[in-house]
Order: sequence, then C-alpha cells, then structure tokens
Amino acid sequence: MIVDIFYDTACPWCWISFQHLLTALQQWQGEPITLQWHPYLLNTKISPKKPEFHQLMKKRKILQTEELNQLYKCLQQQKISRRIRVDFNKIRLGVNTKLSHQLVILMPEEKKASMVKKIYRSFFEKGLNIGDRDILLSIAEDFGLNIDEVKRSLFNQELEKQIIKDTTLARLRGIMNVPFFIINKQFKIYFSQSPNIFIRSLNRASFISSLNPPYYH
Repeated sequence: MIVDIFYDTACPWCWISFQHLLTALQQWQGEPITLQWHPYLLNTKISPKKPEFHQLMKKRKILQTEELNQLYKCLQQQKISRRIRVDFNKIRLGVNTKLSHQLVILMPEEKKASMVKKIYRSFFEKGLNIGDRDILLSIAEDFGLNIDEVKRSLFNQELEKQIIKDTTLARLRGIMNVPFFIINKQFKIYFSQSPNIFIRSLNRASFISSLNPPYYH
C-alpha cells in the first residue's frame, strides 16, 4: 500500500500530521506501507533578508497577532497530546525550504522518513535555519552521507527545478495547502488531527484493495 505525502519542511502542521502518521504505522498490522514523498513549497520566494518567522506566518495566514497566538495555542494542544515538541520561541527566521527538500531527495528511500524527521526537529525543536547549507551538511553528516557529494548536489539546479515542478503539479491537482496525504491513490487526508484518521483510511483502502484484486492478462 502506498501513502503519498505532500509536505513542506517548515510547516508545523506537516510535522504534527507526520507524527500522527508514524504513530498510526506503528499500530498498523496490515500489508506493508510504502511512503512516497512529494516536496511542496508553501513559500516559493523567501526574501534574501530572511524575514522573521512570526511575521511571515501572519502574512501567509492573514492573521493579526492575537489570532496568531491562538493558532499557536491550538498547535501546542496538538503537540502536547502526541508529545510533539514545537518551540516557537526558538524559531526566529522564515526559511527557504528548497535546500532541505533537495537533501531529502538525495536520501535512499528507506531513510527519507528519518531525514524528514531530523529536519523537522532541527527547525521546530532547536530553531535551526534549515535553509542554511552548513546546517544541512551537518545533518547529512549525521546520516553518514558523503559530504562532498552532498555539497555538489545541494546546488543542483535540476533538483531545484524538479521541486518547483512538483509543487506546481500538486497545485494543478487541486492540492492548495499541506500537509496532504493520499492513501493508496484513493483516500485524501488534509491535516490529520489524530492517528485514528490514518488508521481508518488505511483500513478502508486495504478493504477496497481486497475487493479489487489485480487483473492478469
């Protein structure tokens, strides 16, 4: 069974929903699950001046300060319930996430989820600038990657073009925000508020798959 994940690496809702998915997969006792990662740039253009994170959030969500604080409280409740750490006091910069997506693409398939998790934690728990090449190289080193190869690849314009293309294609498919999940090409989930939502969708997809066995010529 395939779970397509459309995500951005500086999106708190993506981080929370990803944790919900991981919890669901730990409970899942059905057929094997394959995760397919699709980069999605929420902000295609970040100013070189590196805007302040909270100002960027207000601008993107069209919120006043009090409304943004209420949003943070909602996220705090989500993270406490699943023991997900998000420290908004440490997050200072709104970052360009292209390079972090490129690092995920460079990972072997079986390690992509771990890399995404590491990037999320670097940003939301430690407040690190995941748009900074040196920080991403340090993360890559933790995974035992060849640093010289990663250096060359992080500035691969073809990879950058592919990320922009993937974002555009997702929007053309009607995916206007993330996190967004598609279970086995059938069930769509936008921002899961609990692992149970994933469990129910996985069960439905598995049941439907059992009713429609592959056709062999």
